[in-house]
Amino acid sequence: MTKRSGAPPLRFKGSELARHADACAGFDISITLWKRRAGGFVAAIEVEGHGTSSSQTNLQDAMSWLEAICGKDGRFGVDAARWPSGSERAKAAAHCRAMRILAGEALSQWDLLAESHAV
Repeated sequence: MTKRSGAPPLRFKGSELARHADACAGFDISITLWKRRAGGFVAAIEVEGHGTSSSQTNLQDAMSWLEAICGKDGRFGVDAARWPSGSERAKAAAHCRAMRILAGEALSQWDLLAESHAV
């Protein structure tokens, strides 16, 4: 089961293939990939307990979903009320950089999984 902001949790049976997590600029962030028993994949991003996830039929679609989420606005599901303003913007920029680095690491590992045909 994965959290989805504004929607019921995504429920599935499967095994975790990869997890990347970090804490930066006061935000705990994670990116996780699961392989579903019924076939396909679930990808999830969680920031400070708020998450978004998606079920995809293949690994390439899961990677495309992650790229689209990371390209949105850099906030990655953080509640707008918590998004800093003024002098806190440098801290927020550090958060965005950390999230993009984490997403890059996840995509690199997922690409290796796809190339190895291990999934």
